[in-house]
Amino acid sequence: MGFQRGALAFTGVVGAAISFSIPAWAQMSPPPIGAKYTFECSSSVNANYEEVYSVIASDGSTIRVEIDDGIDRNYYEKPLYLLNTTIATKQRIRGQESSMFQIPGEFRQLQSLDIGGKYSGYITERRRKERLEWDYTVSVLGRETIYNRAFGDIKIINLSETRWVNVYSSNLDVRYAPELSFPISWEYKDSNGAEVSCELAAAQGLANVPVAALPGGADQESQIALVASPQRMRSVANANVREEPSREAERIGRLGNGTRISVSGYVDVSGERWYALPLDNGTTGYVFGGVLKEAKAPAKTPVAAAPKPKAAAKAQPAAPKTQTAAVKAPAPSASPTPSAANNTERMKRLDELRRLDLISEAEYQQKRQALLGTGQSVNIADQLRKTNTLFRQGKINPEEFVEARAGILAKINAQDMDAKQGLVLLNNLINERLISEAEYSRKRATMLDAL
Repeated sequence: MGFQRGALAFTGVVGAAISFSIPAWAQMSPPPIGAKYTFECSSSVNANYEEVYSVIASDGSTIRVEIDDGIDRNYYEKPLYLLNTTIATKQRIRGQESSMFQIPGEFRQLQSLDIGGKYSGYITERRRKERLEWDYTVSVLGRETIYNRAFGDIKIINLSETRWVNVYSSNLDVRYAPELSFPISWEYKDSNGAEVSCELAAAQGLANVPVAALPGGADQESQIALVASPQRMRSVANANVREEPSREAERIGRLGNGTRISVSGYVDVSGERWYALPLDNGTTGYVFGGVLKEAKAPAKTPVAAAPKPKAAAKAQPAAPKTQTAAVKAPAPSASPTPSAANNTERMKRLDELRRLDLISEAEYQQKRQALLGTGQSVNIADQLRKTNTLFRQGKINPEEFVEARAGILAKINAQDMDAKQGLVLLNNLINERLISEAEYSRKRATMLDAL
């Protein structure tokens, strides 16, 4: 009876340029019409895949969302207060239409997000050849602050849903962000052994895009017009490089999570933004904008450096490195220069393998740690976890939380640790969501300057 690939009964959307003035812990607010957002998901059936949610209609009390998981195009309609549940008044999943009705009135209280609220009742689902009487329980568990790689520090509400019918049951845990009006992540499990976890990777605010630019609007060809906008971008998830600006176009390459690229501009096609990526063979590939973010380039060394400037840039760090070694009293080991040079070359080869997606992220991190060592990584990560736990348990106030984190992050600097070791540490911390995107970018720029 398990029929969900991903958790197709949630939604909530935010655009990168959209801001809300509602309080951090306020009640639910409707998502904007036309917005799209991308979730990176993994499941017991499909190791990794992407789901793109598009808000088609929202009148303040009900919403309609279309979902593209790369295989099927599904949809659901539901009252706003059921946003964080699998309950939908109408839905299509894998081509199967169904509807739910006789929803208990007490479930309306979910919109207020009252901590400790617990709502139960039977809900009827009608499918083409069967009728199911679900026993639902939805609980509003508590509040906390988490880190999301796309949005940094996020205040969220934890909700939990359990349901069963006959011998089938499922459990859903959702983290909903009132400030952003959408679930930022969720985990789903059922008695058939299905397990799904999804996390928001990127979002596009499309509230101001004309209807003709949305799917089903004006002819696609009229939307393809390259806007010259050279800039540095960074992938926030594994991303495909396609021959044309379309999800149906042939895949000609792949970017690993965190890969930095230089784009020449972008095109808007059917409401989606695609960035143009010049390739080594003289052609152009296209990357979906939902998985890219602007990268803050370091102040030094232009990106498109010719061989001659590269050699000059390589020669410059040599002098400061010698000076730095002279300032530090304790030498780390005998004959550091040949070892460092060797490790630098090996690191370049390792980075290239990851950029081409020839090794996994886990293999990449393991090799980096083997080359650079972990140093203070474990200690700093443990301190951040402890501080986060104390804050979430209410044992320290927000001011103490900020002050404690600042003191811990101050230990990540080019004077107290090797710059390459610091970069590895920062990657580990953001992968574990222990630091925000802003903290990661700021510290990383400092480490890069020290190389």
